[in-house]
Amino acid sequence: MSSNYLLKVLQKYHGLIDVTTKVPVRDRYSLSLVYTPGVGQACMEIKKNVNEVLSLTNKANSIIIITDGSAFPVKSDQANFHMLPFIETLAVFYKQVYNIDAYPMVLDREKDENLEDVLDAIYNLSPAYAGFELYGFDPIRIEKLMALWDKKPIQAAVLNSIDRELIEKNVNIITKSDPAKTGAIIAGLIRAALDLGVYQRFSSEVIARYLEEITSDKYIEVLRSDNLYNLAKSAVLVAAKNLIGANLATVKMTPEQVRDKLDTFYLEGQEGWVKHTALDYMSLMNTIEENSIELHRAHGGVTSVETKVPIKDPSFFKEILNAENQREVSEKIIADPAFAYDSTCKGNLCAIISNGTAVLGFGDIGAEAGLPVMEGKSVLFKQLAGVDVMPICIREKDPKKVIEVISRFAPSFAAINLEDIKAPDCFEIEKTLIDKLDIPVFHDDQHGTAVVCTAAFLNSLKLLGKKPEEVKVVINGGGAAGISITELMLHAGAKNVVVCDTKGAIYKGRPTNMNPFKDYIASISNPNNEKGDLPEILKGADFFIGVSVAGALKPEWIKNMNEKPVIFALANPIPEIMPEEAKKAGAFIVATGRSDFKNQVNNSLVFPGLFRGAIDIRARKITMRMKMAAAIGIASLIKEQDLNPDFIIPGALDPQVPLLVAKKVAEAGIEEGVARKIVNPELVAENLKYFMVHGRFNYEKSLNDFPPKKPNL
Repeated sequence: MSSNYLLKVLQKYHGLIDVTTKVPVRDRYSLSLVYTPGVGQACMEIKKNVNEVLSLTNKANSIIIITDGSAFPVKSDQANFHMLPFIETLAVFYKQVYNIDAYPMVLDREKDENLEDVLDAIYNLSPAYAGFELYGFDPIRIEKLMALWDKKPIQAAVLNSIDRELIEKNVNIITKSDPAKTGAIIAGLIRAALDLGVYQRFSSEVIARYLEEITSDKYIEVLRSDNLYNLAKSAVLVAAKNLIGANLATVKMTPEQVRDKLDTFYLEGQEGWVKHTALDYMSLMNTIEENSIELHRAHGGVTSVETKVPIKDPSFFKEILNAENQREVSEKIIADPAFAYDSTCKGNLCAIISNGTAVLGFGDIGAEAGLPVMEGKSVLFKQLAGVDVMPICIREKDPKKVIEVISRFAPSFAAINLEDIKAPDCFEIEKTLIDKLDIPVFHDDQHGTAVVCTAAFLNSLKLLGKKPEEVKVVINGGGAAGISITELMLHAGAKNVVVCDTKGAIYKGRPTNMNPFKDYIASISNPNNEKGDLPEILKGADFFIGVSVAGALKPEWIKNMNEKPVIFALANPIPEIMPEEAKKAGAFIVATGRSDFKNQVNNSLVFPGLFRGAIDIRARKITMRMKMAAAIGIASLIKEQDLNPDFIIPGALDPQVPLLVAKKVAEAGIEEGVARKIVNPELVAENLKYFMVHGRFNYEKSLNDFPPKKPNL
């Protein structure tokens, strides 16, 4: 095997890990279980009892391997990209040998000098992850960081780089410095901690006792043998004994049960860990909410980390974990930081980030309770557009501090999707991050909603036989979505758009319940300066677009709208008015955000393809032109002969949607000059189509192998 085997594999597959789905979404019903409306039930169960996050999401099996690169400093203006080969290969090993879902993350060296900031970043990531390995930290920095540790109540299993070095020192003599065997000893401690619910950093006493037993005469032959899986089972057994003996376990399992659980993984794969219950979560005898809860509980959430190259022969781990091979890739990234996009997971990895302050229609329910939504959207990102997504829920609520936290770990990703962050905080957070970072930052609640609303608006106009400038549009909800919908509707040609909040119409000079963002709405909308509450403003309106709360629209108000009124009741999981009630009141077209009704005007039509297109051209940002291109593309997929009041928008699982959106977004981004990689937009769609058929991208014949269409810059 050649010394640069790792480099060849990384280049061939653009990294070794991806984020995949435990539950395939093949129809509208399964979509409703992992996304809206079913996922809301998991959120509320966690809101009632925060510990339910461990059974209803993948948190209990997820860790972050995080590094500040301080032990491997280099002269570079890039934020530790060179560390990705070291920690991504480690994540592969943890997954293959121990079924630990490990996510690699680098901290921006310019933002991590203050160790209290590093601690704050880890603390803020802890709602979504049960463990952390602090890798590649300088020993002095680690010692100082551990001295600060108790300042933050971080409930997670934590292994630091000094612990790793101690374990390596004690077992390398026996294992002849075999990185796979050493890795098995280290990861055995993490695996046992996750199974037993040990949510604290490992003490020096625990590590010493663990090392003493695993290197004793009883296990010496196992350490020296080439059977890696026997070593792993022995390591997890010994680790479990010591963690239980130290009274650290919060989950009742015997050491033998921990070992046997790992054995089940070796025999059956991840399916062996599914918890089968008496309730069939696909049965139509149960409610969607009941089935969604059972699905989440059975699988322990809906996302997981997978390896692109399943390693069949354990001896190959010596090559994957070989420090010299890793360093060769790292040096290429130091020489050309863009190489990280083509040789590590960074090139296709997106973060979906929430602080739990505006989850679905539930409001501020907390970071942990928002995690089921982040996982559900991760499923759609992956299945519909092949984008790997790391679900992140952070504790911080102060917008300025949210910006600081995200900025510290942003270099790990190709793009960031903000989600379920309350207004007006979301505006400041998104705008500042767009200005600070050189990757796309997109608040989906604002812009994804605006894009899909505009697509449905354009097709509804065709059925009404009217032009955008001829209709009156009333938007109920002056928050994140309301502002962005207003902007894009105006960009599409609408002239008379009025936005209402709980105090009625927003107009220039309104004296109460205003803020700078509502002042902005007033400056661009409501051309007649209408005043009054929602029922008054709706008189004579053609469109009602609800991005507010359940029950906000009364049937009698619809009767006062213009002929053939159009109702987009998009509050989730319960709309402003139920479709049958709106139809009975005289609505011509009714749409909701739910997958169990016709005309699902939902962001899932937008974000997968939009991010695919933006990532493939390595866009610096997402522009109004790119969003409008996506809206027009989605609308165009329904031919005029097929258009009818019950079919104004393609289905959420229509594979044509992400293909066309990715192509149109890439094309618009290149033409506008925000692309750092010029490719033929047709090939962006072809690349995604290859993924849909084969389940992977054809990196061997990449976008670079084709002559690009000349951009119109």
